[in-house]
Amino acid sequence: YCTGTALGMLLVSQLRRRVLAAFAPLVGGFLLVSGLGSLMGRGLSFLTGQDLPMLSPGSFSYPESASALLGPDHSFAFAAHGVCIGIVVLLQTDRSEPHPLSVPVLV
Repeated sequence: YCTGTALGMLLVSQLRRRVLAAFAPLVGGFLLVSGLGSLMGRGLSFLTGQDLPMLSPGSFSYPESASALLGPDHSFAFAAHGVCIGIVVLLQTDRSEPHPLSVPVLV
């Protein structure tokens, strides 16, 4: 735990801009997709009275819809995204332009 804490503090304090540059698109994309899915599910449920299997049910609240996207093990999903962010930050440390492997790692 101490090693992880020390690495996290180093990562956030020394490489803050790069961490935020890698973290913001992931969080923004998740919020956009989960919000649109929730709105579309509610709208279609209201208009047709039925739930589509690919969208969250109209009775779900936004947090329930967002947690359904993450799957049953939420902590693993967050840890996996954190590892991907760490890899991208380490790939970008010596470069001013994006590394070719940065985008596939985040996707």
